[in-house]
Amino acid sequence: MPSILAGRSGIIILVLFVLVALGGQILFLPYIELAHGLGYDGSWYHQPSLTLFGKVDNYHLFRIFPSKIAFFIRDLLGLDEKIGTTVRIFQVENLVFVGLTIWLLFKISAFKSYTGLKQMLFFIFCLFNFSVFKEFAFNPVMTDAMGFFLSTLIYWLHLKKSTFWLILALLAAMFCMPIIPVFYLLWFLLESLEETTIEQTELPVFQRYFPLIPVGVGLAFVGISAIIVFYFKRISVYTFPDEINLFLFPFTLLCNFLALWGIISRFKGFFLKGFFVAVKPFQVLKNKWFLILLAFLIFQNRAAHINNHFMIGYSGLFVGYPIILNLKPLIGIVDNLNFYGPVMFLFLISFFRQPSGSRKPMQQDFLFLIFFLIILKPEARHSLFLIPLLSATLLDSLPVHLINIRFTGLVAVLAILFSRFWYPTHWAHFPPPHLLFSPETDQKIYQEFPVQHYFMFQGPMMAHGPYFVFLAINLLVGYLLWKEFSRVRTISD
Repeated sequence: MPSILAGRSGIIILVLFVLVALGGQILFLPYIELAHGLGYDGSWYHQPSLTLFGKVDNYHLFRIFPSKIAFFIRDLLGLDEKIGTTVRIFQVENLVFVGLTIWLLFKISAFKSYTGLKQMLFFIFCLFNFSVFKEFAFNPVMTDAMGFFLSTLIYWLHLKKSTFWLILALLAAMFCMPIIPVFYLLWFLLESLEETTIEQTELPVFQRYFPLIPVGVGLAFVGISAIIVFYFKRISVYTFPDEINLFLFPFTLLCNFLALWGIISRFKGFFLKGFFVAVKPFQVLKNKWFLILLAFLIFQNRAAHINNHFMIGYSGLFVGYPIILNLKPLIGIVDNLNFYGPVMFLFLISFFRQPSGSRKPMQQDFLFLIFFLIILKPEARHSLFLIPLLSATLLDSLPVHLINIRFTGLVAVLAILFSRFWYPTHWAHFPPPHLLFSPETDQKIYQEFPVQHYFMFQGPMMAHGPYFVFLAINLLVGYLLWKEFSRVRTISD
């Protein structure tokens, strides 16, 4: 058994398991009933898949690439325009993108010399999650699978230093998931500046007043949230069938304040380096990655101006985000733990076990900070594009004594459980599309079973019962993995 886990045959078995589990669900299990199979977001992507050129709002203009691939598949094979056909096309697209991502993971692991158990962990971290194992088959009409592939491709091309193909991949990502090119170009910029920026210097004033930054951010968030809920009486976002529990709300605010304070407090070195970069702006302005980012933003702005069809206002996001983040205590963290399992647990444990003053490269701090800000929001699928980069970064810093048969086996079992490919989400039954969130429908049904068979895995729609169950499970798993870290550290010492 140990030789299978550590050898190439183990990786082949793992990859086949992923593809068979995903393909089997596509072939043999029903997809989501919501909106006839389109789900929440898929309702926006069906119509663009029927025509090559058609009016779309500015927000979805930059998420249009998978729909246009679906259009060409439909046109090439002469398929009908039914919603069910669109769902099936996206399922096949998603399976292909997972296959291509697996191919890239082999390339990345070879480049970084991952072998044996380390390679096994890399594949488990990247692939064994709720998105790959369940969402891509059950709720497929999304941009996530293509975004996952493009993000992995961008990381691989960056490792290879293939600048021309890298820029093309970044451009493709702009029309699939715009956060991907923005994040990576900033990451490349910081990586480049790390090599040329001035040496770290202590600033007594900064050391003295830095603690005010995390406290100020936490208090600002709590204050804005309290005003929205208590003064303006806003306790829900109309697109999500859940609302803030006023009895639990003060405790939620306290948890989120402590989370923001605890996270930002550990990025003092990053902000200090950022200050030294800011006082020499010419270093940034002449950097090729900054110039490419600027060109991308101008291109995106012009494309949106030409399209000229607005839908979402920033004021709505300003009010909506504090509500979504405060639906339950640390709901975003719980949601992301549920989606990604071991890699999320190990990221949190590794991050908070490190001394708060430890120095890390700017691009690594940037990755961790952005990842934290994303996982605070309870829409875990938005974190998926960072999982390959995060997994590689995490693997490069894990204690060597930790990567053994026992630990790898534990991670594999937990990853299978948290992937939930085995859970019958198709037991969830929804009202007809014209009654979804209509005044004619009792909204309480969305917080009850059978709807919760699927919604309990979606942070903004998770009922309180499942939330507390998952919270208890996550605390137990986190404790077990923390003890494993401590045990290995004792052995190595």
